[in-house]
Amino acid sequence: VNYHNGHMIKFQFFEKSSSLNCHFKNLGTFVVSIAHYMRAYFNYQALNYGEDFSLPGDVGFLNCVMLKETANDEYPLYAKIGCQHRDTYTSTKLQLIV
Repeated sequence: VNYHNGHMIKFQFFEKSSSLNCHFKNLGTFVVSIAHYMRAYFNYQALNYGEDFSLPGDVGFLNCVMLKETANDEYPLYAKIGCQHRDTYTSTKLQLIV
């Protein structure tokens, strides 16, 4: 979701696994940046898989980084992972924002 001019992930916790409880037993709603959420996810995966876990090659784009292809240009470009934009809504898919 777009929230306070940032790309965020919204998630909720519910009391029990029954689908009916997802409407009535909300324990909390949380909104975090995509970068914060993905760092927590990668830490969780590292704990589960240990030395068998490796970060994806594009993990650096969780931060705003200069595209090395444009480093020597007069106006280098920077990119960061964000929500995919549509004309009428924000998608649940991610895209690289330049």
